[in-house]
Amino acid sequence: MLTDKRIDEIEAAVEVATCPPVNNIGEVKQFLALTRLAETAVPELLAEREEREAKIEQIYFKKRMKPVAWDKIAGVEEVDVLWGYIEEVAGIAKLAQGHKVVVDCGNGAGARVTPYLLRMLGCRVLTLNSQLDGFFPGRGLEPTRENLQELCGVVRSVGADLGIAHDGDADRVAAIDERGRFAQGDKLLALIAAHQVKRDGEVIVTTVDASSLVDELVRGRGGRVVRTRVGDVSVAAAIKEHRAVFGGEPCGAWIFPEVHPVPDGPLAAVKILELLDSSAKKFSELIDALPEYPTVRKKVACPNERKAGVMKRLEPRLKREFPDVVKVLTIDGIRLELKDGWALVRPSGTEPYIRVTAEGRTPARAEEIAGKAAKVLKGIPQS
Repeated sequence: MLTDKRIDEIEAAVEVATCPPVNNIGEVKQFLALTRLAETAVPELLAEREEREAKIEQIYFKKRMKPVAWDKIAGVEEVDVLWGYIEEVAGIAKLAQGHKVVVDCGNGAGARVTPYLLRMLGCRVLTLNSQLDGFFPGRGLEPTRENLQELCGVVRSVGADLGIAHDGDADRVAAIDERGRFAQGDKLLALIAAHQVKRDGEVIVTTVDASSLVDELVRGRGGRVVRTRVGDVSVAAAIKEHRAVFGGEPCGAWIFPEVHPVPDGPLAAVKILELLDSSAKKFSELIDALPEYPTVRKKVACPNERKAGVMKRLEPRLKREFPDVVKVLTIDGIRLELKDGWALVRPSGTEPYIRVTAEGRTPARAEEIAGKAAKVLKGIPQS
């Protein structure tokens, strides 16, 4: 396990990232290692973090920074932790086979880590978009099915065992099977979550928007699932609170607490390869063995200042509309667990909408659940 001091050094260097302006739009991402570790121990600090980040964004986007002449800078210190991190992760990984892997780093931070880490573990690695470029010219930054079509084609054409992709700062992972097919995020999460359960009763943490497939696979291994708010900091706090062995989101942000309490895309890639090793199956066989639970998403316009009032009136109306509800979660929006699916109604944090997500055992059932929830939501006065 990485020491606390090593975690502080690595995250201070890696998790503070600023992408250069693209078309005059700047993206600033601020993570402070010590603060973040404190937040996992004291959940009340999460609100303070959000407030602090909002202030930083206002300063940046409204250009209220105070520039300083080069000769007035007090000092600059460079800490090189890259190879130390790679060697430490390689030291705790166990790969028996020399897998052939195509890695698409999206011109982001993962280009400095994942190809080298996997080669150190004996993999034969081919790379795409693995030269650092803050303008991200190779593909769209998000590792989505649409953005990874080139990776899908290369994996298939070179006969690779697996394709791996990251987002810009490489705290997330996506995977492509040997047939060149994108692995749906919930299925990938469910596979990895279940694989982390080694003993009965061990806890897995995931978010309210994750598929019930996670629950099914984890229960099948003797574990149990705890759900929390969307966001990796909330996942990290719940991992600590429940002493969980793993936590992750469908977007590919996964936390392995035996190493450190933050999402780590390169480490996640190694864990996928460990799963392949232990199963002795092709990645496509693991994915295809899982059931399909269709998801439907809708959104209802709602001014930001009205969201809290609408959500307060929504829960009793949803319960009346869904008399077969098994469980209700209100930790982040309202999630209704049903016998053959679920619905999540959750205000958008960035847009004037309230979003509805529904999962069913069939496409028709998913559409029915989403339609009913959206109808109830639209029926609530916003005045």
